[in-house]
Amino acid sequence: MIYDSYVWKKELKKELNNFRKFVAKTDLSGLPGIPDDINLKVEKFFFVSAFIIRKLNEAKKLSDELNATTIPAIHFKRKNKETEINFLNNHRLEEFYNLENGSEGSLGLTALCNTLIHSYIFKVVKDASRDEESAQEKEKIIGILVTSDYSKDKVLYYIKVKDFHSILQETINDYISFTSWERVRGIVINSRK
Repeated sequence: MIYDSYVWKKELKKELNNFRKFVAKTDLSGLPGIPDDINLKVEKFFFVSAFIIRKLNEAKKLSDELNATTIPAIHFKRKNKETEINFLNNHRLEEFYNLENGSEGSLGLTALCNTLIHSYIFKVVKDASRDEESAQEKEKIIGILVTSDYSKDKVLYYIKVKDFHSILQETINDYISFTSWERVRGIVINSRK
């Protein structure tokens, strides 16, 4: 049980700041893929952050306004449903998902956290961008492709790092200023207004 959300939000802020520094200094130029140690750091950051948010949410330490927030996510539908996705083939994304034809959508806060915590496929996405300090092109981490063990047969999500950072920042700054109990529906209302 969480009694004071401050320490958890402080930890979330530390994770976010460390990850921002890590992304800023990481150059993936010339690498054929994502090295295992980098993939580990990215996946750990997303997992730990999602765990903290879910823990705060389950302890009723987040506002209803934050819980109503969604994060943009590109949805790639499943194809080739004849072949089962398993741990031997889950790296062959092009075979199982229509990566050429994604649709814009979103994920709610709870769905996002559950997808990250129960991730079955987790792949770091990189892209070339101009580095402001050196004025050179560098390949940077820009997002992730993720699906859970529950949704792998339906959809794969693309989530931008900057959008995930935004939801973390909003969680860090979310403080409940009004709580009430609605007896008729049997629910607690937590508002930051």
